[in-house]
Amino acid sequence: MDWVSFQMPSAIITYVWNHLGLCLNAVGQSIEAIEAHARACTIDDKFKEAWSNMAQAYKDLGQFDKAEQLFAKALAIDIGYVQAYHLRSLARFGIGDHTLALDDLTKALKYDPKHLDSRHMRGVIAHGLGLFSDALSDYNICIQSKPDHVAWYQREIALYIMKNLDVSIYDFNVDADLDPYFKEGFCKRHHPATLARYIPIKLTTSVKECSTAPVLSSQGLEIMKIAKIFGPKIQLNSPGYLPNKRQHAMCGLAVIELAQKLKAVWFQGDTKVSGKNSSGQKQPHEFGWRDIYDILIKWRQLSEPNDPVWWVDLLSPEQFEEGFGSHTPMITGQTNVIRYSPMAKRAFPIMKELMPLQHQLSDESKQALEEAKEVKDLYEIMRHDFWVCTPCYSIADPGKTYEGTRLTIQYVAPEGYEYSIRTPGTPPRWKQYDIELTYVYNHLVVR
Repeated sequence: MDWVSFQMPSAIITYVWNHLGLCLNAVGQSIEAIEAHARACTIDDKFKEAWSNMAQAYKDLGQFDKAEQLFAKALAIDIGYVQAYHLRSLARFGIGDHTLALDDLTKALKYDPKHLDSRHMRGVIAHGLGLFSDALSDYNICIQSKPDHVAWYQREIALYIMKNLDVSIYDFNVDADLDPYFKEGFCKRHHPATLARYIPIKLTTSVKECSTAPVLSSQGLEIMKIAKIFGPKIQLNSPGYLPNKRQHAMCGLAVIELAQKLKAVWFQGDTKVSGKNSSGQKQPHEFGWRDIYDILIKWRQLSEPNDPVWWVDLLSPEQFEEGFGSHTPMITGQTNVIRYSPMAKRAFPIMKELMPLQHQLSDESKQALEEAKEVKDLYEIMRHDFWVCTPCYSIADPGKTYEGTRLTIQYVAPEGYEYSIRTPGTPPRWKQYDIELTYVYNHLVVR
């Protein structure tokens, strides 16, 4: 990088480099941000903010070990630096080391008891570890400080899990049991006051805390050994993703449970499902494709209380009808989203190929399309927001094509263009894919 330094006092120059690094990291240029923060630290090696910000840029790249070293540098300069504790806790949380993350947040709150972000994350991590009393205490403080804080929703989920802690995992389903408007509110961060008909959860009996250091039997240790083989398969090898050992364990255990269930269904004739822990049919029914996903989703829901993970068709009827779905931005204005922007280069030629097939284009526009090299060029051809749909070819009904994923371009003033991947979940689409997945599952069973 060829930077030009202006003649100004060194103290000002260090702040300029540091703030430049913050700006670069904010638009997804983490490598350049690291270089800028490094320049600030070269001028002033006691500049704790620059060390911490450089650590955060490494964390955003997915390089945890380097981030850990640099957070330690910042804290060596100032042992009471709350922001460094908070950011390091998020990095440790990102690799699934909840115990160390919890320790960092406790230190942050020791130096600043009013640091709400640290208070909230400490509650989330305690919740994930099964330390429910601690989680509720932190959630309550967040809610007292800010009545519409998302901790209100997480407190309700913690209370639900506490209420069912001694119930067999095969006898309840959080997705089916919780109010659909509550789940929608959690996704959209609605003020709890909007849930006029929702009845908050109350505990009638005390519940023991979970152990943070469970002693596994020899069989349990063997299961974890197998889980470690399959779990890391969930890891994406892409910038921005930290290797989360907690989620690896979740994935590995989910794979083992699913394998055990499919063995029972396919080879032992245990095809009946009670429906008690099903998200679809609550009555007894034959094991099907949705029951496969219920096993996987259950593990995902319980492993990370910070994420709202719900079946789309179990949100409010209005939201399902409208088409609540996934939204993955690759480029947003000036920002290349570090996790997803690598997909933009792969998606661009697909979009160029599908545009003339799904939109009316003049000969002039078709020529411009051939020459298009960036998102702006595609938008100028259409002159309005638009999308193309990747096709999904039916196996159940050969010759039929379903709507797949949407590649979408929108203009958002003043930032520029948003280039994103969207998948709406609407009732008609749901019915189509239910038929398709039922056919595929039954075909798999026969084979």
